Amino acid sequence: MANLHQLIYALSTALDFVGIDDKHHGKRVAYMALETAKELKYSDNDLIDLFHLALIHDCGVPSSRIDDTSVLTFDWEGAEEHCIRGYQILNVIPNLKHLSDIVLYHHTHYDMLTQFNINTRTAKLANLIFLTDSIDTLIVQEMQEKEQSIITIANQIRSEVKNLSQTFFDPELVDAFLKVSTRESFWFTLDKESLQIYFENYLHQIGEMDISIDAIAEIVQLFAIFVDSRSPYTADHLYDVAELSKYIAQKAGLDPETCNKIRIAGLLHDLGKLKVPDELIDRETSLSNNDLNIIKRHPYETHQLLSKINGMEDIANWAAQHHENLRGTGYPYHLVNEDISLPIMIISVADIFQALAQNRPYRNGMKANQILKILNKKVRLGELDRSIVRIVEENLQICWKLSIVNSSH
Repeated sequence: MANLHQLIYALSTALDFVGIDDKHHGKRVAYMALETAKELKYSDNDLIDLFHLALIHDCGVPSSRIDDTSVLTFDWEGAEEHCIRGYQILNVIPNLKHLSDIVLYHHTHYDMLTQFNINTRTAKLANLIFLTDSIDTLIVQEMQEKEQSIITIANQIRSEVKNLSQTFFDPELVDAFLKVSTRESFWFTLDKESLQIYFENYLHQIGEMDISIDAIAEIVQLFAIFVDSRSPYTADHLYDVAELSKYIAQKAGLDPETCNKIRIAGLLHDLGKLKVPDELIDRETSLSNNDLNIIKRHPYETHQLLSKINGMEDIANWAAQHHENLRGTGYPYHLVNEDISLPIMIISVADIFQALAQNRPYRNGMKANQILKILNKKVRLGELDRSIVRIVEENLQICWKLSIVNSSH
């Protein structure tokens, strides 16, 4: 079991790494949307849905390759594409499906919403996300251009929003925003430290919403899609590692719940790579020592993202330690022998196997026997567990097929 609120909040940070900036865009949108909705006396259920919505409204953005200059406007060309993709992603996740229509329309102008056959609640929440998303875009734009205090630019932003009432934005939502934003404290809370305190208090206020291991798996697949979509060379890497890890775990005789948790850790093991620059992910030549050191941070970032979710402590550790080895020469924690649990070793072996089987910019994918030779060499060096590699050897063709099931060869 895990807390759904914490899961979405923690994983939304990963989305922020891929949007127009890496400075809590989703959290700023969530804060402004909640404050506006509270002014309108929205129900607790509506507020919770709005909280989740705002945090993941950009789940359809395919990559950090979005050109910053093109999205630093709230009506950027092509915005509908990520709305459609976000709808498609959420629509197949049972615990988030009820948010999919709202994400679909979160860039639709108020004066166009009446043309669609959608209910009032969906239209209101979608337009509120559009409103606060647009406000945050204006804030980023004004702060970059004028380098002034946020209070100095607040009135200009309020004026721009007011001018778009009844065309872009629902007048009721605009009036509520204008009312709450008269307070300087509204704008001060948008900085990183204040947002953190605000959401710590909000998460404590709304309490826990437990979901099952199966539900966790469905939700984290959203973020696996997000990581893998960054590069054609790592497409479906997380899915293949997850399935291979689960298969090895089953062959090792681990119980079903642990096997499922290992699969989830496999889906999330490279979450921290969202903070690695695209040019390093796609590099077709050798990486410098500095480049390698930047990449070495990604397991640590994975743990930073996942460790704050109650009920996912094991998954957070297993996902973040997949580059450790028994000799203590792995990274970033340099764990040794008894510090490395069986699930960690399973994910590590699966990650190595799949990465070698998959085409990469600097080489073609290897065949099963070639990969096995490398794994056995690592066993002889004392890096990998012999029993896990033996399971791979005894089921070599199945492991190889699982490693390329989603990959193009």
